[in-house]
Amino acid sequence: MTDPKNSQGLGTYLEPRLLCWESLAKIATSRRVGGFIIFLIVIPFVISVMKMISDVIPIDFAYLSLTWFLGYTAGLLFFIGTVLVNFFCPDIVKPERNFSAIKKEGRTMQYVIQMMRETYFRLPKIKSKRARANHFIRCAVSEKYVENIDDLEDLLPPPGIGESLTRREVWTLVEKANFKNDSMQEVYWTVHWFAGNVYPRWRRICFGFFAAGATLVFALLVVQCYRVLSFVLR
Repeated sequence: MTDPKNSQGLGTYLEPRLLCWESLAKIATSRRVGGFIIFLIVIPFVISVMKMISDVIPIDFAYLSLTWFLGYTAGLLFFIGTVLVNFFCPDIVKPERNFSAIKKEGRTMQYVIQMMRETYFRLPKIKSKRARANHFIRCAVSEKYVENIDDLEDLLPPPGIGESLTRREVWTLVEKANFKNDSMQEVYWTVHWFAGNVYPRWRRICFGFFAAGATLVFALLVVQCYRVLSFVLR
């Protein structure tokens, strides 16, 4: 089998694991991130209530302002990162879309073929990256997975950079491919790996929002530790 990661120099496109959509999607769906996103609703509500209470009981808002600012801003950054994940992350790499879940839906082949088509057109088509898109379709429709590979050779893009296939050509290719009964899981993982690396610019932007949010959370912990120690050591 052709290694989807290293063949034709494609290993040069490998990026840190945290920059893949799979990792970003796990961050977006984590409970900790969700907890800080809730701050976007909770903090304004608490401030409104405390302002009403302050008419009766004096409250030092200056003491809480930095904590609120850090928590609210972190929640806002996490929220933006989560929106980007929901908008740009391919369905096949989301945590809940594993192979077992797809299999339970009873449409394994149809789903994988659909993701194959979508992933091909999401991979960059500029000259330096088109080789990767064409290599992807050759990996997904290889003799290990397809019984009638000889019938598809004329439909496959030429090795190397080659020309980008049109939507009609990709549709015709995958529709004519006679996939082996026991190959769908391996095809799934081939598509999964390539799909996790689409939209490189948006992946970096999304990671930047999550990283900035995590930095503010760390700053919030430092501020709280400082205040507790200052109170204890007074």
